[in-house]
Amino acid sequence: MLVLRWFRERGCVDCLARDAGVSLATGYRYLHEGTDVLTGKATDLHDVLDRCRREGTHVVLDGTLIGCDRVAGFRGNGNDLWFSQKHKVFGGNIQFLTSGFHEAGCPTGGQLSRKCL
Repeated sequence: MLVLRWFRERGCVDCLARDAGVSLATGYRYLHEGTDVLTGKATDLHDVLDRCRREGTHVVLDGTLIGCDRVAGFRGNGNDLWFSQKHKVFGGNIQFLTSGFHEAGCPTGGQLSRKCL
């Protein structure tokens, strides 16, 4: 539940750990283990695209900006990596690819390092 609440409510890990009756360190461990499990369940992007090509089906790419104030990083020119000039907020551009056979692909997010989240 801690992981689902973290995604759904954007709650602080301290509050989520307290509500779950675990320490902060355990809360972070649960969060990372949970996101790793979800990552492992996702279909690889290349597999989805190969299957679509073989079956002649279409793919749908959609994206949105997920607001976030917990990231930092700068480009070589000094601009913040996570600031959207279009929306004038901090966040990550998350794109989602799905095929005609309703199998989810891998979301991409620029600097995000996880295979799929």
